[in-house]
Amino acid sequence: MGQPSTSLKLNSLIAISLILAGLYLTSFYSYLLFHSLAEIFSIVVAFGIFIIVWNSQRFLDNNYLLFLGAAYLFIGSIDLIHTLSYKGMGAFPGYGGNLPTQLWIAARYMESISLFIAPFLFGKKVNLSRILVLYSIITFLLFTFIFALKIFPDCFIEGQGLTKFKIISEYIISCILTGSIFVLFTKKNEFDINIFKLIVASAIVTIGGELAFTFYVSVYGISNLVGHFFKIISFFLIYKAIIETGLEKPYNLLFRNLKKREENLSQTNQLLDGVLEHTHILTALLDSKFNFIWVNKGYAAADNQIPSFFPGKNHFELYPHEENKQIFQRVVETGKPAFFEAKEFEYPEQSERGITYWDWSLIPITDNSGKIINLVLTLTEVTNRIIAEKALLKEKLTTEEYINSLPGLFYAFDKQNFINWNNEWNKITGYTNEELSTKYGTDFFKGDDKVLIKKQMQRVFQEGSAEADAKIVTKDGQRLPYYFSGVLKKIDGKEYLIGLGVDISKLKQVEMEREKLIKDLQEALDNIKTLKGLLPICSNCKKVRDDMGYWNQIEGYIQERTEAEFSHGMCPECSDEFYGKDDWYIEMKDEEKKKE
Repeated sequence: MGQPSTSLKLNSLIAISLILAGLYLTSFYSYLLFHSLAEIFSIVVAFGIFIIVWNSQRFLDNNYLLFLGAAYLFIGSIDLIHTLSYKGMGAFPGYGGNLPTQLWIAARYMESISLFIAPFLFGKKVNLSRILVLYSIITFLLFTFIFALKIFPDCFIEGQGLTKFKIISEYIISCILTGSIFVLFTKKNEFDINIFKLIVASAIVTIGGELAFTFYVSVYGISNLVGHFFKIISFFLIYKAIIETGLEKPYNLLFRNLKKREENLSQTNQLLDGVLEHTHILTALLDSKFNFIWVNKGYAAADNQIPSFFPGKNHFELYPHEENKQIFQRVVETGKPAFFEAKEFEYPEQSERGITYWDWSLIPITDNSGKIINLVLTLTEVTNRIIAEKALLKEKLTTEEYINSLPGLFYAFDKQNFINWNNEWNKITGYTNEELSTKYGTDFFKGDDKVLIKKQMQRVFQEGSAEADAKIVTKDGQRLPYYFSGVLKKIDGKEYLIGLGVDISKLKQVEMEREKLIKDLQEALDNIKTLKGLLPICSNCKKVRDDMGYWNQIEGYIQERTEAEFSHGMCPECSDEFYGKDDWYIEMKDEEKKKE
């Protein structure tokens, strides 16, 4: 295989060399003949590119080629007029060497700018008709400026040679072509490597030709000859890249993107098959009548089957379930997918499994007309998760009930955050759960209490436990006395302070009352005056002798030395003795006896 290919390349190289040599020899016979042959070759190649693009536009998805095909139609058209207007051809008498040079510059500007713009169109939407209209307008304006208005700058003056505009334009065109090469390298991945090399080589050769065209003085000069050879080679490379490749290997050029997408699609399908076969997600493809077309290994294994068991069987004959059948039918009728989480299902022939839980989805697949042709069913069993969640929820509810039943403020802190609290916090402090979540332990205290609480919290994390009496500050500013205790608890390697705060308002009140009572008793004791020892008292008048030797009424003596005060009355015996003979007293006594 290698030898014929090498031989063919060698034969092609010899043939090209002979053709170029023959063209060179024709220049000695007639430069006009050489020029015409060189230009006709480039014109044929330009028109050939357009013909290939025009006839493949329905399938062509290469915007670079689509744009260049339209551009080369007009480049070739200008080159054709350039050829006919060349000095000595006689098609445009009276114009001399300036006209073909102007047309040359116009065509090269159009070619270089088109080559620079084309790479930017990869991935863009291109309308061939609009491009043709645009180039038609540009070409019409160029011909108008050159032939009708004669305002296109002169490019060649007989007897003097090239104008500054022509020379500078050739350098500008060379710079644009150089820029197009750099842009092509940024889009290298969009090309077949061989086509990319040919297009870049064509641009480089074109630059060489443009530079050669900056030196000639005569339109028949050697520099002009060299420039046309560069142009022949340049268009030959374009021919190899686009026309020959487009005819012999259309998938490398015209349908490269399609081929690439097919290869990517094939790789994606292989990857997808691999993923679906080894994923934990159970997957099945059904038709619109709910008959299995394909299932992955996981789906089959869930029912203790092999994948080949399912195709052709109906889903609801294997797994009868009226509610699910209605869901499937609704998806087919509405075209809207269905999604469910933790939906119960009981295997009809595996009752020992009990109730199982599944996350599942049913996605419709439509054809181009929008008709549903397939359904993709995906399932993930979540039975173990649901059982664990229910157990966790039960435990959580039990724990929350216990915490909320505690007669005080339950709290749990890590070293930065308020982790958990009971409902008592909302009642006592007036803060919402959202507000509490933004606070830390020390935020509920002020002054010395805040310093104390901070110190005791640090002590818990350092020593394992601590306690404190402090006044908690509520949202409305009240200061309530509480007794706080905390212990260190490690959970999953992380340290937490867990504790309880008890309202000691009543205890403080009792303590205050007790202290007041003690104070009052102490003051009373301090004010009590006591009588000690023997009192000398008169046996007849009952007067008492004081320390000074004076005799005093007993009432005055006691009243002076104690807090006691006396009220005077008369006992019954004394009353009888003093008033027993008086009539009023006798009548009063009789009345009392009658009442008794």
